Amino acid sequence: MNDTGQQQPDWTPGELEQLISQLCDEIISPADYDRLAEILGESAEARRIYVNAMQLHADLFLHVEHDVLRELLAESAEEDLEIAGPTPAPKAAPAPGLPPRLVWPAMAATALFAVLGWSWAASLSRQRSASNRLPPASQHDPSQGQSQQPLTSATDDLGTSPVAVGHTIAASTTRWSDEWLRPGAAGAMATGRYALTRGTAEIQMHSGATLRLTAPASFSLHDAKAIELHHGTIEADVPRDAVGFHVSTPSGDLVDLGTEFALSVDDDGSTEIHVHRGVVVARSFLDDGVVPIFHDEAGRIDAMVGSITPVSYRAPPPAADQVVQPEMPTEAPVPPGSRIVFVGDNNVADEWHLLFLAEALRPLPQADRPDLFNAGIAFPFWFDDEDYQRYITRFRPTHVVIEFNSELALRSHPTLTPQMHSENLRRMIDRFEADGIVPILSTGYSLDPLPGEKRVRGRRFNQTMRELATAGDYRLADIETELEYAALGGTGVLRQRPHQPGLEPTVDGHRHMAIALLRALGYDELEVPERLSPDPLPGVITDWKVRYRPEDADLMTAAQMEAMDRERGWQSLQLPQPLDRFAKRQVRPWTSKNWVNRQRGFATLLYGDGKTSQPTAGVIGIASIESDGDREAWLNGGGGLRQAWINGELVLSPGKWRGGHAGSVRLPIHLKEGINELVIETGNTFFVSVTDEFDWSL
Repeated sequence: MNDTGQQQPDWTPGELEQLISQLCDEIISPADYDRLAEILGESAEARRIYVNAMQLHADLFLHVEHDVLRELLAESAEEDLEIAGPTPAPKAAPAPGLPPRLVWPAMAATALFAVLGWSWAASLSRQRSASNRLPPASQHDPSQGQSQQPLTSATDDLGTSPVAVGHTIAASTTRWSDEWLRPGAAGAMATGRYALTRGTAEIQMHSGATLRLTAPASFSLHDAKAIELHHGTIEADVPRDAVGFHVSTPSGDLVDLGTEFALSVDDDGSTEIHVHRGVVVARSFLDDGVVPIFHDEAGRIDAMVGSITPVSYRAPPPAADQVVQPEMPTEAPVPPGSRIVFVGDNNVADEWHLLFLAEALRPLPQADRPDLFNAGIAFPFWFDDEDYQRYITRFRPTHVVIEFNSELALRSHPTLTPQMHSENLRRMIDRFEADGIVPILSTGYSLDPLPGEKRVRGRRFNQTMRELATAGDYRLADIETELEYAALGGTGVLRQRPHQPGLEPTVDGHRHMAIALLRALGYDELEVPERLSPDPLPGVITDWKVRYRPEDADLMTAAQMEAMDRERGWQSLQLPQPLDRFAKRQVRPWTSKNWVNRQRGFATLLYGDGKTSQPTAGVIGIASIESDGDREAWLNGGGGLRQAWINGELVLSPGKWRGGHAGSVRLPIHLKEGINELVIETGNTFFVSVTDEFDWSL
């Protein structure tokens, strides 16, 4: 009797679970048959547990190839039984007279109950105890996979060495957060928390499971068969030897039964599971609901509601040799002599895809080749008449390519709703058409690797572009589809943005963006080159002398500029800058922004290469411009250019940031006959040229 006066049962849940498992594995003895029948006859709670286990087993048997699952789960059950206790009794014939309701087909699939009962509970226990500290090596379960050696590169908060439970086997442009653990020697992965902030990583767990993660992702390794995904996306391939692999998330957890699946955790902690092969058993933390999810099915555990609901299944990407390029509409080439202005977000300001596009158009005769002009982010999404006159009208365009998409959804305007996006695009298109300018629309890169509202907003923005293109019969550069196709073929098209949240295209991603644009312009027969070979831009000023502005110094006043010593304390700077010995050894130098920009006439890395040992706030530069006579010209700037004087007259002062691309600043200047002095203040990078025309093209 207990203190409430109720009689204690003479059986334990562990005993009942083992008897049920032995029954389904056909290893139960006659004595244990009798014991199971006795427990079920006396206890309603025992009968409830038994019926639930049998129902789950029956569901699995109806949905899965039972011969494969039988072998797979039997192996798992035997492994877990060895952990849990003594080896079960040898297989025996069913006891005579056993009630028919106890005689199930001899299917090993019901060993799932053993997995759920012992392995799941054990891994949950290990995970909960390890969520705030790393387990000492002496406490690690020796049954979990291969021999695991303590790491010396990291220690837990108790001062003990964490245990290596896996190792990285592949990585692409990865970056790990310094706030958590990082892979050790030879890629060893210790128990503890990690955050992948850039690239992709593939981890081979010592249990045999393979995990593929895409940044951004935060996760904790608890042992060779247990991982906690805090945020992000993970793909797992779990062989039979790793059955019972356990993954927990903020909203639930799952036990794998020898499968291939994808798992993602959104910003609010909700979990989405897509099962590509085999079976995953999922549980919600809020309502303790347990649901098996079969191959080609997907489920979502809502962090607020707690229920596990079905969602549309997404198949894994096909192998590279199985990818078929989607059919795109064929457009006629734009008319000869077209003048095309590009406006949009930071990707346009970076202009790498425009450089690829310009090089793809080079084989065309000059008379047939369209002129490309980059207004970048200088022309804002919320434009006014002054913006329109300065960054659209001055270029006298025949077409404008509109690329306001991914960056807006990601960070530039976090409160921008899809309706606001659509309404302002319509306003922009109407203004262009009123002036006889043909709009060309463009989708942006997908934000699918990101969770939550940013991904949803990005997809909606792209859909708006498609709807507007269809309604107005406009050309559409479907960059999203092109990048998704390239990614399916194995091309790395997106990467984590350095030192900032979110994603950005890789150099290969920009190349595929150019492919989509080339198709929209009607030049399907042209090829986008694999590499960039940029030429110097027109009018680049190549001879400079520079010196560093102290870190605590403000920008110069006119008086300080006039009084500046022009003879002492200067270093010579000749453009294009020579490459250092490491840059010369690069296998793909065109993937370096510094290499490309230096070829075009930028000065870059002015603070680096040991040029100054003192903290600096910027660079002051002086150059001479020789003119045959008095004339009007244009001063073109880019990079970190802040101020500029021509012959003592301030022509550029700090103002609204218009991007760093070449020509983001285009100012009218007057040059006198003879030598003209140009003084600039800039950051670590600058571009300066002087041209006779405003509208020089890429």
